[in-house]
Amino acid sequence: MIRGLRFLLSGVVTAALLCVAGGCASRRVFTLRGVTGGRLPLTAVYDSVPDAAAQAVVEAYGAEVDRLMDIVLGHADTALTVDRPESPLSNLVADVLRLSSGEVGPEADLAIVNIGAVRSALPAGEITLRHVFEVLPFDNRYCLMTLTGAQLHRLFAEIWAEKSVALSGAVLTYDRSRRLVTGTVGGRPIAADSLYRVATIDYLAEGNSGMEVLRSVTRKSLSDSVFLRPLFIRYVQRREAAGQSVTVSPERRIILK
Repeated sequence: MIRGLRFLLSGVVTAALLCVAGGCASRRVFTLRGVTGGRLPLTAVYDSVPDAAAQAVVEAYGAEVDRLMDIVLGHADTALTVDRPESPLSNLVADVLRLSSGEVGPEADLAIVNIGAVRSALPAGEITLRHVFEVLPFDNRYCLMTLTGAQLHRLFAEIWAEKSVALSGAVLTYDRSRRLVTGTVGGRPIAADSLYRVATIDYLAEGNSGMEVLRSVTRKSLSDSVFLRPLFIRYVQRREAAGQSVTVSPERRIILK
């Protein structure tokens, strides 16, 4: 009986096979001559002979999932789109991160979220749980980071270079040479000797989407229980309870002169 299979990758790929039988152990080494593979297209041909038992299970769960996904959380007066370097929906998601920060810890001065985390537009009218899962399909964890003014300047330079991050609580102005001309947080210029609390998600906190400066930030508080999607859901529900639709402020946050 084969108890284990281990692969050692070097110049030549070898596999060490440990076989245990009759109380004796033997070891043989094999050389891998090649690997082939490809993609198997999933088409309607696989539905030609449906499995009735499997369909019954799926339908039973599917009905309950549909019921939950169609729960109305709130309303939007207009459709909210997502685009680069900023857009109504990506700005709204960043706003939710900043405005929700006080619920889970210290209030953030600003917030950033990668635009790639926002996967769909939000249509006008009813906002259902299904819409939220389409917009925010990933289980992104909430993270609060503390940056110096110098680190924040580097972060703002990377935001323009990558055009992949939306922000809330800050306004950035760049010239045609992509140089940061002005940057304000809470309406005030960035002070090099000040500290700034930045709300974000784990993906960006790791330095992804070109935000290299975040790799060097040592003051990070990553939550194990707070996620972006539930924060967004609660925001929509609070707006609905207050008789307010989901909207986003129209002011630009990334300006090119």
